[in-house]
Amino acid sequence: MASVLLLVSVILILLAGVCSAAAEPADDSTKIIVISLGLDNDTVSMESVDIRYGHPPNMGLQAGHYTVTIRAANGTALLTFNVWDPRDHLMMQGDVDENLTAGHTTGAVHSDSARLKLIIPYHKDIRTLELADRNSGSLLISVDIGPARERFHAKYPLDTDVLPDETRNAPLSGGFSVAGALTACALLIIFGFGIRRNS
Repeated sequence: MASVLLLVSVILILLAGVCSAAAEPADDSTKIIVISLGLDNDTVSMESVDIRYGHPPNMGLQAGHYTVTIRAANGTALLTFNVWDPRDHLMMQGDVDENLTAGHTTGAVHSDSARLKLIIPYHKDIRTLELADRNSGSLLISVDIGPARERFHAKYPLDTDVLPDETRNAPLSGGFSVAGALTACALLIIFGFGIRRNS
């Protein structure tokens, strides 16, 4: 019986270690939000939004048709920058050589649809991302970051920089983790069998 108890204890402790390691955040805790938007004529749709570990590009050098605004829950603008419409691009026309030195012209071409991918820095207070027409100021789409935050927190529960919306203002639970729960179960099993053997 003692060997069985020892084996069960070792297995539970090993599982606790595996779960704890899987929940550890990356060494570099810098995070980004990756958002993919579908542009189709006058319609803008949200395709995906994810929070990942990584570093964002420089957000201050873009110029273009759209204005992106990152807002906190109280509506405060945390970051604003412009982006180009990916449906507009230049196309080479005419006969050209490999050095582009003879008989070529360029022209602007507009496509009906394209995908706009945004990579922005994560901010712990971010709630929504807004895409607006730069000229008219009209809001084209507002993206809720909440679901992405919940998925990230489920994958990396020890990274307290990213918390679900409903727990962002709640006190921490005193360091509860899956690893702690499994270790406690192992100790209870050992203690329980010890009581039974001595009774």
